[in-house]
Amino acid sequence: MQGTVSLRSVHGKFLSAQPDGSAQWNRDVASVWEYFHLEKRQGGKITLKGAHGMYVSAQPDGSVQINRKAAPHGGWEEFTVEDRGNNIVCLKSVHGFYLSAQADGTAQWNRDHAPPGGWEDIQFVPYSTQNQEPAPIKREESIEILEAVAGRPVRFKINNRPSSNDAWVGIYPPNARDQDHGAENNRWKWLRNIDVNNAAFRRQSSGPQSIRVFADGGYTLHARKDFNVSRAEPADSSSSKRRAVAAMGVGIILFTMGLPLLIMGSISTAEDRLAMLIPGAVLTSFGAFILFMSVAAVIRMGSVEKHSSVAGTGAADSDSTSLDVLLRAGSKEEVWMKEAEFDGQRLNGLIPDHRNNFTKKVTTSKIVAQDKVGNLTRFETGLTTYLVYDRDLQIQQNDENPFWDID
Repeated sequence: MQGTVSLRSVHGKFLSAQPDGSAQWNRDVASVWEYFHLEKRQGGKITLKGAHGMYVSAQPDGSVQINRKAAPHGGWEEFTVEDRGNNIVCLKSVHGFYLSAQADGTAQWNRDHAPPGGWEDIQFVPYSTQNQEPAPIKREESIEILEAVAGRPVRFKINNRPSSNDAWVGIYPPNARDQDHGAENNRWKWLRNIDVNNAAFRRQSSGPQSIRVFADGGYTLHARKDFNVSRAEPADSSSSKRRAVAAMGVGIILFTMGLPLLIMGSISTAEDRLAMLIPGAVLTSFGAFILFMSVAAVIRMGSVEKHSSVAGTGAADSDSTSLDVLLRAGSKEEVWMKEAEFDGQRLNGLIPDHRNNFTKKVTTSKIVAQDKVGNLTRFETGLTTYLVYDRDLQIQQNDENPFWDID
């Protein structure tokens, strides 16, 4: 492709060249500032010249500038194209990093890999189609999120899985490093041990998460999917309450219809008294049963709603514990540690890598609580519980405050 194009991200936004030389990736439609002249060069390289006559330039610090008057061969204004078909490309700078469109509308040139379907995929839209409805980037996502609701397992599907028997998948906070994978079957799993068409991780609290698939027993990223775990919707009790009230009405009608017949049949001495007694008994019994069950259901629903308001699901008492907090506390990760040293503030030791070998050296964040159970000590940070046997623990005596605690 050569000529005038616009650059459309997986978020559906167009890259825009600003008069001050900055780049914004937040335009819903392509107008003048969103057009770029694409010039092909040897070796699968291109340059992009904006509407203000300036070239796009990848800076060493990962920023994007559109303020260069020239694009010398081999310079920061020349990019390698990785073609993925259907006008979908990735652009790699001379610094070895990929251009990435962020969800907040900014552009960054600092990604060291470009997984299929990621934020590094760019659609070149030719100028001739600018006035048409922009076609979405149609591709099968490498990772599909099937369910992501707080308090329930995160369910997902992996398409085009890696062929290696040592391929694995992990769930991370979005900004976590690939190496911070936690324990097996807790935050990561071998693909060979799961159904890739309906896989799941344990429940997560609401907020952003990231699922990453690695192609081998190391950290070769195959695909990544950033997503949000939504809050669980409160159960709608209004329809159930309406049904209970309707049942209550039916019960009252049957009871009031049957009671007179039952009374008249009981006091009558006529031969046809059974004609009143039996229907009266049946109607009264059914009416009383339905009335009792519907009243009990209404009372039970009312007590549940009262408990929910006190428990903090809405704007409740400030001392109440919200459901979200309960989920966070219940989902704290537990990690075993060996060769641990505790200086009174932080733990330093070895935790398992993704092969369950204690080879990964870490220093924890500040310990906020600790609890001794037999020959085991539980060290609590804000997000993780570290478990250390007495034989693997050394406690350092240090009366001086570490530099990070100095006000």
